[in-house]
Amino acid sequence: VYFSVGTEYAHILRDNRTSAGNFSQSLTRLDFNPQIRFPFKKWQFLTVNSTLGWRDTYYTRSQNASGDIVDDDVNRRFFTVQGHLLGPVVTRVWDTPGSGYAEKFKHSIEPYLNVTKTSSIDDYSRIVRLEGTDYFVGGVTQYAYGVTNRFYAKRRGGAGQVSQSREILNVDLTQTYYTDQNAAQYDPSYATSFTGVAPSKFSPIALNIRLAPTNDLNATVRAEFDSQYHSLRTISASGSYAWTGRVQSTVGWSKRAFIKDLAGFNDPNNLDHYINASSTVR
Repeated sequence: VYFSVGTEYAHILRDNRTSAGNFSQSLTRLDFNPQIRFPFKKWQFLTVNSTLGWRDTYYTRSQNASGDIVDDDVNRRFFTVQGHLLGPVVTRVWDTPGSGYAEKFKHSIEPYLNVTKTSSIDDYSRIVRLEGTDYFVGGVTQYAYGVTNRFYAKRRGGAGQVSQSREILNVDLTQTYYTDQNAAQYDPSYATSFTGVAPSKFSPIALNIRLAPTNDLNATVRAEFDSQYHSLRTISASGSYAWTGRVQSTVGWSKRAFIKDLAGFNDPNNLDHYINASSTVR
């Protein structure tokens, strides 16, 4: 049995300046989040992790019925119960003695299901929502399901070193179902949340790919597909290369797609397209 506790104290300074005047949203937030977890690992092919958490967040200011920020404090309290089911896991190992890259490979297929129940939240409308932690939706159950493919390579070490196994490729496909469609707008597991997208019972389908053939080279790709309109929402890719620990270079690319009937993606003026690069020399 594992027990953990996380706390945060934050004083946030925020002013909105508009043609109608200046409006202060500054406040202090104190967050307390203890959790207890029990993992069941008696079977190698199937594991179950159960977690019970309680969260208490104190705000020095709140929001009234008109949407104005007032100097009345408010406490947000709720419970979360989570179950993580992994398996049954299917693996295959094959030897490649003639390969110059690795002497052995392993492929693991890992289906999973995460069930999270969040209790109702009193005075939810009074919470001043400034950051992701302020957007928890109460009274909802989430079912996150998917499958992960892992590929491992047992590579030969140098002179006098033993062979080591490393994960060289990870391909994950996942989606979440919500009993309250509003929760889809504020799920931090998806890059297209918090973008004004319309409420939905289903999250986008997220594809994550990570490639790391060596310690010096790695690349990632992430794409999210809208499950209702069967169209691509966003895609991003990045790669980095490190040379002898002295130079590390990273290149990234991301794009938001156009979906005519989906709020948040139907305005061509709000579609972004980024390319970025950076290098560090030590």
